[in-house]
Amino acid sequence: MNFFTGKSILIISTENWNHVSISKHHYAKSLSHIGAKVFFLNPPAKQNDIMVAAPNLTIVNYKTIKGINSLPGILRNVLNRMLIKKIINLCKSRFNIIWSFDPYRFQNLNLFNAPLKIYHPVDFHTFRLEYQVAASADLILSVSNLLLEKFNSFNAVKVKVSHGLPSFFLTPPPVTATQAKTVGYVGNIESRSIDTQTLIQIVDENPITQFIFIGPYRVESALSEGLLKKPNCKLLGQIESEKLPGYFSHIDFFLICYDGKNTIHNSNSHKVLEFLSTGKPVVMNYTDEYVDKKDLVIMAEKNEELPGLFKTVVTNYSKYVEPERVMKRIEFALKNTYSAHIEKIAQLAEHVMNQKL
Repeated sequence: MNFFTGKSILIISTENWNHVSISKHHYAKSLSHIGAKVFFLNPPAKQNDIMVAAPNLTIVNYKTIKGINSLPGILRNVLNRMLIKKIINLCKSRFNIIWSFDPYRFQNLNLFNAPLKIYHPVDFHTFRLEYQVAASADLILSVSNLLLEKFNSFNAVKVKVSHGLPSFFLTPPPVTATQAKTVGYVGNIESRSIDTQTLIQIVDENPITQFIFIGPYRVESALSEGLLKKPNCKLLGQIESEKLPGYFSHIDFFLICYDGKNTIHNSNSHKVLEFLSTGKPVVMNYTDEYVDKKDLVIMAEKNEELPGLFKTVVTNYSKYVEPERVMKRIEFALKNTYSAHIEKIAQLAEHVMNQKL
């Protein structure tokens, strides 16, 4: 039996349940599927209520106290205890495990009086109170070694657990194209992390290649407005995560074009795993977690190299979709499912609990 089965788990999320599903949502679903009793705590809302989303999965809304993070630690703890008591009463359950993805709330995880406290930052944060979360955690998980290095001085067990692959990516369609006609770019087009200059250069230098952009955008923004005017670009907007495999089946390879200056912030991306699950090539900026996996991705050391790498894949596409390469990408992705990660984390959690006894 999995260590988490039968446990009451509070997941503290930085995104609402109705957000496009990302790691927090996938972990919640995976835990509920193996019999954990999961409570998913949304960011602060206008009311206190709960909603049953699925068997073993309850969504929790609560009202917070404005300005709580600006208060001295002693007073913040007093007020957070009050909020925690309300959440426990609302859920009608005490929690065996607190699993926080959020550095902005309930930084002192000890206030929950739960046997096990997990802090799981999947993004780079600069919030001053984040270290208090780490100091109160028994287990710290993150998606890259660079992110984990921030917490070297804390006593918690620290382990890298890469991004996970959702179950709806587990059956990729066969790779049959022999020419690269369509390229996919997935992500928020308004992100400040995008290397706009390099992206536009790639689009302009490949006029007969169709670029499909999937992700939220604003028509009035400079990048989106520019892309919309280009005949080889199509912006589809935000698409539900579960529908992405259907769109990916019509894409020949993928592009990631973030600014490589902040290597910690961009040290790993969940999109890479989803792209690799198709078996198709991925042309990308430098990403620390893939520096030793260049047999899986086509990665630039510097962004100035990206246009040339992109052109190389377009020109020699058949080489990059040889069956052996395709299978290697798929196999790597399938080793990183959320179910597999839950098994790994369960073993870590059990080990940590045994050490505490």
